[in-house]
Amino acid sequence: MKSRIAVVLSVVLLVIGLVSTCIAAADYVIKYAHAGPANAETEPPHGAAVAFKSYVETASGGRIRVEIYPGGQLGGEREIAEGVQFGDIEMGGSISDACTSTIFPLAQAWTIPYLFKNYAVAFAFGKSDLMQELIERMAEEEGIRVVGITDIGFRSFTNNARSIHGPGDVAGLKFRTMEGPAYIRLVEALGASATPIPIHEVYTSLQTGVVDGQENPPWVVRAFKFYEVQDYLTLDGHVYCYSFTIINEDFYQSLPTDLQRILREGVEIASLIHRGMVLSINFSVLDFLKEEGMEIYQPTPAELNAFKDATAQPVLEWLKTVVDPTVVDRVLDTVANIEEEMGL
Repeated sequence: MKSRIAVVLSVVLLVIGLVSTCIAAADYVIKYAHAGPANAETEPPHGAAVAFKSYVETASGGRIRVEIYPGGQLGGEREIAEGVQFGDIEMGGSISDACTSTIFPLAQAWTIPYLFKNYAVAFAFGKSDLMQELIERMAEEEGIRVVGITDIGFRSFTNNARSIHGPGDVAGLKFRTMEGPAYIRLVEALGASATPIPIHEVYTSLQTGVVDGQENPPWVVRAFKFYEVQDYLTLDGHVYCYSFTIINEDFYQSLPTDLQRILREGVEIASLIHRGMVLSINFSVLDFLKEEGMEIYQPTPAELNAFKDATAQPVLEWLKTVVDPTVVDRVLDTVANIEEEMGL
């Protein structure tokens, strides 16, 4: 019996030694943080993170090790973005443009209500020369490089008070928004009050009545179980929200060229997975939300125009006072050119 125990202990120590050797063999360690739930099969941020880790570690032959910190373990979006900026965290996933704009204000230049007519226009703008120019500026000015652009999706209102069919139904309500100033201005243009709250505090804030509602795409309503504390969902799609994968610029530049390439390839794969999951869930989750008791309303074209009339111009005018107005005009021109090319 003692000899068997000794053999088992020897094997265990050997395994520990091999694991320790593998861990020590990594030339670079990437702390990759996101605020989404830790379920790779159902939650886009984590599905993308797991795919990135798998590809990069394999393709680099173990020279890079990726440590995933999901569920806000290293803070909410803003804390993650700031951690990346200061080098405490190497990478952040699923960082919204609203959060990014608190560090790099030009990231809100495209958050004009009802700017994008459909997904295709939004996808094309994300690949535009203007977007690439702004990405380079953020890397140079703030030390944060966007290595991947994917999507959170078209945002819509949920609340506990009433079904929202037009701007008048929003007036007087209290909404949670992200920290991006443009989102706050949009809600205020509709006569409601806006309170920025970190995503992991939203459920409790809705449950206790701190706010009446919030605004997010349907997949987020499911991911954070807002359907348990919200009665109404209106699919108005007021803003298309991009999701960035970001990396500390100094860390990125410290990587050898071949590892930079592998990292970019991993991000491209992860971004495709993230986008695919978001699109799939946004379209398929509505039946689930109905079954859970939510009343879902799709505004008519006339009602959507009323929302746009109430919000687009006030937010646009405000944007031009806080960011370079020529950039905002270039956003409008770029979108117009994309629509013309698409025959819209």
